[in-house]
Amino acid sequence: MSDNPITSINPAFQHFSKNRDIVFFLGAGFSADLGLPVMKGFQSACELEYKLLSKENASIKPTVQLFLDSYKFYTNFREIVKKASKFIKVNPDNIEDIFCVAESFLNSGILVQKLNGEKWHMEDVYMHIGFWLWNMYKQCPSLDARKGKEKEGTVYEAFFDFLKEHMLDRMAIITTNYDLVCEYYMNKKKAQLSYPIPESKFKDVRLRKQENFYIESNTTFDSVPLCKLHGSVNYFENNRLLFINRELAEGGESVGGSLIPARRPLMFALDALSEVRAKLQPLNNFEIGVVPPTYSKLDKKKWLEYTWNGAFELIKRAKKIIFVGYSFPASDGFMKAMFQAALSLKEERDDLKILVVDKNEDVLKRFKNDYFINNKSIELFEGAFTDVWKKGALREVMERF
Repeated sequence: MSDNPITSINPAFQHFSKNRDIVFFLGAGFSADLGLPVMKGFQSACELEYKLLSKENASIKPTVQLFLDSYKFYTNFREIVKKASKFIKVNPDNIEDIFCVAESFLNSGILVQKLNGEKWHMEDVYMHIGFWLWNMYKQCPSLDARKGKEKEGTVYEAFFDFLKEHMLDRMAIITTNYDLVCEYYMNKKKAQLSYPIPESKFKDVRLRKQENFYIESNTTFDSVPLCKLHGSVNYFENNRLLFINRELAEGGESVGGSLIPARRPLMFALDALSEVRAKLQPLNNFEIGVVPPTYSKLDKKKWLEYTWNGAFELIKRAKKIIFVGYSFPASDGFMKAMFQAALSLKEERDDLKILVVDKNEDVLKRFKNDYFINNKSIELFEGAFTDVWKKGALREVMERF
């Protein structure tokens, strides 16, 4: 490995421990057991969320109407996307497909679409899809009694307890998820996390005056790297600048009309988005800092380039990679290229063990049948993440790392 060229363009990444050789690569299937929607089941989850949202009091929680409007934008654009299915394979129930089509319209200069005689401006559509995504993924359903996911939450507690006890100084996390599941549970276990984005490349957007945060503002030797390849619900762009909210509720407090219990990210509040938008006035090209899985995702987003460079470094160094709920979807061909490039810098003498957890048998077959990772040391665990973890076999393998 010493003969390899230096590949990091990221000054923040130089502070991380070089001993971090265990990489957890978490896809939507990791958070699914908590009740967060996977992309292919997004529509049914949206319909349920819309019903719950419609029962909220808009006079108390001002963001309610914004999200109801965003749902209208999303569902109407979904009808536009459905028309393509006559000619080409498209899944209008998969939010990734819808998000990518919206971006394609914008990148192609097609700024207006018509549906039922009504004009839809693509910049507004794209923005509101982002708002609806924020509403869907800003939550942690195991903390909401209405969602019935308390038992699943105890499994995640046990998993993060294990990580802290056995591999905190060697691990790193790469994820395609927008949610704050890792941030919440790692903070609860008093484990430090850092985003590999240089401190000079983002600004804090604070809703409160306290100095209580669930993630470090700068990278340190002891902090666990968390690379969010498709952005995060606590990332926001305004005037082409990145803003991050890292605040943790202290004694239970209100954000707009939403009460947040202690020790939870303020971003769990329904009204957090409205407060962020108020803080960032005047708004200029405001967007939620989440991106669709397309090849153009790194264009004009320097902060995302740093994130991907951090992930590249971690994969290059890795001796163990644990995939949980990630399937290398065809829509994200860029991911495959990134793995191929990073692993090309390994030496032939380097070892690499891969564990794969997925409930989809076809996904496991692709990994095992030399889908593109040419590695005989692959161990497969079929089942939902919580079921696999409770059975204990995955834990036993990881104890030997």
